[in-house]
Amino acid sequence: MADSITGILSLLILIGVGFCIAGKEWFGEKGRDVVSKFCVRLAIPCYMFCNVLSACESREKLIEMCRALPAPLANILICTGLALLLAKAGRVPRGRRGVFINAAAFSNTVIVGFPVIMALLGEAAMPDAMVYYMANTVLFWSLGTWLLRRDAGIRERIQIRKFFSPAIIGLLAGIAAVLAGITLPPFIMSPVTYLKNTVTPLAMIFIGCVIRTNGRKDIRPSRELVWILIFRYLASPALMIAACSMIDLPVSMKQVFCIMTVMPAMTQLGIMSKESGSDYGFASVVITVTTALSMVLIPIYMELFRLLL
Repeated sequence: MADSITGILSLLILIGVGFCIAGKEWFGEKGRDVVSKFCVRLAIPCYMFCNVLSACESREKLIEMCRALPAPLANILICTGLALLLAKAGRVPRGRRGVFINAAAFSNTVIVGFPVIMALLGEAAMPDAMVYYMANTVLFWSLGTWLLRRDAGIRERIQIRKFFSPAIIGLLAGIAAVLAGITLPPFIMSPVTYLKNTVTPLAMIFIGCVIRTNGRKDIRPSRELVWILIFRYLASPALMIAACSMIDLPVSMKQVFCIMTVMPAMTQLGIMSKESGSDYGFASVVITVTTALSMVLIPIYMELFRLLL
């Protein structure tokens, strides 16, 4: 418990830095955008590339990682289906329904998930985190974004090109290097590693900026928000625990999968809801509330998962 709290406190300090500088004139909205774009488009792809190389010493190890994909895939799909049923039964308004389903089913695996896993479980847990990330990302950029557009009245097919976010490209580049047996020279790996090491501080600073920007306006209790919190912090981890109990996986991998289910809603949900014409204000509230709440609950869940798994 002490290690979990220490790891979270370190991240909270970085979030506090972001919260403070977000209100400065020299930083402002432009500074937040620069941090976000640098993190998502450059640092995170380097992070994914390096982690694949360090985690997968061989093709056999890579294949072994992929065999664990059914557990997170099943969990996310079941949560999506249940959230869809709840949205219809609970008469969630049109325009908000897509945000509701995405917030209930998909986790912030990169900007919050990876730094938290690194702080709590160390570098050795990153391959397991990447397995969950692959399932989460592929489903969000296909099914999740399709639900947002459909909810906003945009009729279109699921497009494969939507899968290729910068993080996925970094991941695929790492997989290609492992499969081809390529070893990059130090003068290339060194700058890539330097960029990789900026992910955790920049990601936490960005989260602090989001909390300051959206955290003190338009946050009102609503039944949809309460249902999302119940889904994220009760239903989703319970389903993952049940799935892990039926599949023969290493205990460390089960712990990582379960921790990933209690991460906040995806930051990209805010961006995509705005682009699709869904309820962007509600998405911002959900991201802010789940981010703040996750930082408090993760140490508790960490100990709970250690006892149950």
